[in-house]
Amino acid sequence: MADPKENAPGVSATVRRLAARSLGVVSNRFELFILELQEQEQRLFGVLLMALLAAVFSLLALVLASFALVIVFWESARMEVLLGLTAFYALGAGLLGWQVRRRVRDGSPFSATLGELKKDRQWLEGKG
Repeated sequence: MADPKENAPGVSATVRRLAARSLGVVSNRFELFILELQEQEQRLFGVLLMALLAAVFSLLALVLASFALVIVFWESARMEVLLGLTAFYALGAGLLGWQVRRRVRDGSPFSATLGELKKDRQWLEGKG
């Protein structure tokens, strides 16, 4: 019969290798998570910038429509100009608002990390 002490170094070496590989996998996943976190920060900045621009265009629509009403076309075609400027800036605000909504809806944060973790789980369960 084999002495249990003779098998001990083999088992401990296997456990060490398994722990090292597991740590490597966790490290890779963490690096991927950090990378995706940075991408999400950039995406959030872009969305906030577009939201700010949409607010600026909305404010411009209100201010210019008011100036047009009071100053320039009080006697002549004030309604046509008012409606034209209002429509123009409202269109700009609407387009930017649509872009903000599309970016928020289309984003799937951490999808690569979640996909890799799902693959790891399937592999560990013997399904992959």
